[in-house]
Amino acid sequence: MPIYHEPIYQQIHLLSVYFSKLIDNRTQARLRLRGFIRLVFPELLKCFDIETVTCLYLLKKYMMPDDFLKLDIEKESSAIMKISISQHGCETLEKIKKYAGESIGVNTASMYQQMRLILTSMIDTFEFIRNQTNIILFSRKKL
Repeated sequence: MPIYHEPIYQQIHLLSVYFSKLIDNRTQARLRLRGFIRLVFPELLKCFDIETVTCLYLLKKYMMPDDFLKLDIEKESSAIMKISISQHGCETLEKIKKYAGESIGVNTASMYQQMRLILTSMIDTFEFIRNQTNIILFSRKKL
């Protein structure tokens, strides 16, 4: 019997195919999220990679440049220090507020709720795919 008919190899093959598709989906989700941010607050991308936990945390709470202008630096700095493992703090938040004041993003205030729904959906999709990718990685190691 050929080796690739062994159950373990079939399992690995199945997981590998699924993992590859997840990577493609994650890339698409990341590009959609990045495109959205480039529309409403492109300067945010100067501070963070879109898929960092810190960036996603802030985007869940703030979306438009006007939202970031209202950001409480003292309150949020301790949270992002913890999330980013001390890579970001007050300086980053001050930079974001500065960029928010100068933003060239499209003003979508009249569609705020719809835009919030879209962004939340994009973030949830991205995080789900990232979590599924991690599950597959760990399950492949156990085989």
